[in-house]
Amino acid sequence: MVYEGTVPSIAHTLSFVVAFLREDDMRHSQICRRPPRIQGQWLAPAPNVIKLNFDAAFECQSMRSVSGAEVLACLVAVNFARDLGFTRVVIEGDSLTVIKKCQSENIDASLISPLIVDIKEVSKVFVSVSYGFVHREANGAAHVLAQEGKMYSSPMYWMEETPPNTTLAADKDRERL
Repeated sequence: MVYEGTVPSIAHTLSFVVAFLREDDMRHSQICRRPPRIQGQWLAPAPNVIKLNFDAAFECQSMRSVSGAEVLACLVAVNFARDLGFTRVVIEGDSLTVIKKCQSENIDASLISPLIVDIKEVSKVFVSVSYGFVHREANGAAHVLAQEGKMYSSPMYWMEETPPNTTLAADKDRERL
């Protein structure tokens, strides 16, 4: 009524709700057919495999995102692994949408699709690559680093030494093993 200036009939409203629920059920059943690997705890990678956990943070006051989005953080992780010459990698993050799109063979029409295509293209250099979803609780160290990155105006990479609070978060992630 607010948008069109008319009052829809009860039958029209009911048919709209039923159609919406059917569409939602169909979408849910498609999602549930092939669930991604989901972990509630951080797991160490297999020998000779490098694991990279990604996360992104958003700065509300300045309305700027540290790495653009979770998908951009994933792309940065994949490029980082490639640039360092790693050949067997596991990429994990707490964005189910990004992980599912990286695992999917389909290309969709979403706004992040071009970045997913880039991730898949870069991933071709690896001997093996897998993408896994982990809950926020198992991605603590990556989350702390994303928050830490908000303090810098340019991208930051920590290789050997990390901020002290990151070490504490990594220890907590390992304690959950």
